Amino acid sequence: MKMINLFLIQAIKSGFVERVKLLIEHGADLEKLDDTYETRTKDKTPYQTAMLFGQSEIADLLVAAGAKKAQLSPEDSFQVACLAGQTERAEMILKNTPDLLTKVKQRDMLCDAATNGNMSALKTMIALGFDINSERNNTALHQAAFHGDVPMIQLLLDAGADPTIRDTGHFQTPLGFALYAENEEVIALLETVEMDIFTAAARGKAEKIEELLSENPLLLNQRFSEIRPGDEPCQGDWLTPLANAAFSNQVEAAQVLLEKGADTSIANNEGKLLHDLVREHSNKEVCSLIEKYLE
Repeated sequence: MKMINLFLIQAIKSGFVERVKLLIEHGADLEKLDDTYETRTKDKTPYQTAMLFGQSEIADLLVAAGAKKAQLSPEDSFQVACLAGQTERAEMILKNTPDLLTKVKQRDMLCDAATNGNMSALKTMIALGFDINSERNNTALHQAAFHGDVPMIQLLLDAGADPTIRDTGHFQTPLGFALYAENEEVIALLETVEMDIFTAAARGKAEKIEELLSENPLLLNQRFSEIRPGDEPCQGDWLTPLANAAFSNQVEAAQVLLEKGADTSIANNEGKLLHDLVREHSNKEVCSLIEKYLE
């Protein structure tokens, strides 16, 4: 695919009307099928892509520029109705073709809605019974958190989105995505919802740590490899909640874990002991605390 056509597909998906106009003026092929990635627009025309992303203004713009109104399959028509927030129409299509929910890429549709701030589409998909925790690389909640969309995040949480799911690339929760984006409002919101003990340790949530350990004492020395997605070995697999607290300089969280009997003899993949690593990477208060429990 020529770069200009790749840019066209990307602009359509992002709803960048002016950029689409510019690319059309510079000769983008309006009938070139999307052959970039294995997404739900694979082998679709720019017009079909616009329709599948609920970008009706761009679809009309493409037709006005000479693009053909390509035929939409029942599956595509269902996706168009969902992304347009047309719940009744989507229900009617689903009634005639009940297996569509198993055919469409639910995670991609949910993430597209979350990325583009398409609240009506998300409400439609929730009403239709989409699995909002459907994941491939990450979830719709990860996307909403990264883009700082608080109403979208709240809608997802109210519908049962799981804030403890970690993405497959960086092993981060939606809170981790918000921290990367440095969105304080989203961070504050996601720190009030459910979290695993590794997140609680890293964020210094001592009360949450105690709550989690009272429910399951075995979490005390859990290894990160036990909760992250994927099977391939990873550099952080050896980490425990104590290590997470120590490297994040969370003294109170580390204190709680140590008082509960957290193992201080753990070592990383190269055999370097925790207390030696703490001396290199943590502040003096954490170092003194760890050393106290070595005595």
